[in-house]
Amino acid sequence: MKIGNISEGIKDYLFHILDEMANGDFAISALKPMIQMGIENNFYKITDILKLVADKNGEINFTKLVDDTIHSLFNNKQAVYNIGNFATAEFDTTALTIRIPSINKFFKFDSQDFLKMKNYIVTNYK
Repeated sequence: MKIGNISEGIKDYLFHILDEMANGDFAISALKPMIQMGIENNFYKITDILKLVADKNGEINFTKLVDDTIHSLFNNKQAVYNIGNFATAEFDTTALTIRIPSINKFFKFDSQDFLKMKNYIVTNYK
């Protein structure tokens, strides 16, 4: 798959998930414009990472990349990373958890969630 297709697919999927999370949740709904702007303004970082793993033609075996990433994420020791002053990303053997203390929310993504994202992108952004 081309880098551009993967990037657009990931961004679209994130916005789709954000819409679902904002539906019926006042805090997420209220922060949705800010979250969308943050994604838009910083998405080039994801694209830059994808460029590092692309071949000379700008192609990536996206299915293999996601499968290998899932294996790597969920088969390592627990780790916690700060995402600026905004949130933390916590990895363990079952899920990636994003915690946002300022609104007392967390979002958990397990391997099935990553597989759903992969299938969505492969189906819609070939």
